[in-house]
Amino acid sequence: MNPSQITIGLTTFNRKNLLLKCLPSVKRLHHDHDYLVCDDASSEMNEDFLKITFQNWRFFRASQNSGRADFAMARLMDLFLETGKDYLVVLDSDLLVDPELSSFICNYAELTDGVFSVFNAPFHPVISEDDVWAYKNHIGAAGTVLSRPLIQEIRANVTVTKQFDWDWSAYLIQTGRKIRVSKRSYVQHLGFSNGQNADNFLMGDLGLNFQNYDKEALSIFLDEYLHSERSYIKYTVNILHQMILNQQSKILELEEKIRKRK
Repeated sequence: MNPSQITIGLTTFNRKNLLLKCLPSVKRLHHDHDYLVCDDASSEMNEDFLKITFQNWRFFRASQNSGRADFAMARLMDLFLETGKDYLVVLDSDLLVDPELSSFICNYAELTDGVFSVFNAPFHPVISEDDVWAYKNHIGAAGTVLSRPLIQEIRANVTVTKQFDWDWSAYLIQTGRKIRVSKRSYVQHLGFSNGQNADNFLMGDLGLNFQNYDKEALSIFLDEYLHSERSYIKYTVNILHQMILNQQSKILELEEKIRKRK
């Protein structure tokens, strides 16, 4: 496949620091790709920032926040359909990207049912597998590659709701498509503590078998991991402290009732 027929679609909403950490890995992809950023009315980033940060990219900035990543995903699909390109690669602003992603897509995209993911997250169970692929019934939007005909079909048949990410993959299974996931992840998730579906590292999705940890990428990954764990520990300690205070209050109330009965 010609790399120029692939659109790299990046959705953003705030998380400016994470975006700036991850963006260099995205910019190492093939220079002939079409690049599109879709910002969901970030308060941390204005239009001037987007123009400077995403030079030579096409970008769309929403006038108001959609309220959920599922709605932003649908908007990205619609913007892609205006490009005339053959495949859309959906990326989030908190993903480290392996530079070999481009060659993997070019080699395998046309051997699929028009849908596959390069993010092998354990959150979505494996149904079966072969040498290259794990097969699943659901995948998230991040790291998903979709063909133009399939996106057109999804937009015509799947209503955009708060569970759009689940509904479009369910639709594909219902219509007989195989959802393939590369056994080696070509993107790695970093938004452990502030993503839509990740409250802490234990709840976050890690890309299994992600290999491109050069010195800079490994440092970024470890920094985000440690920050997430510290935040989670602090959050947990605060909850436990409040539980102890509540129990102490109940004990005092009980002691007071006992004292009055005497």
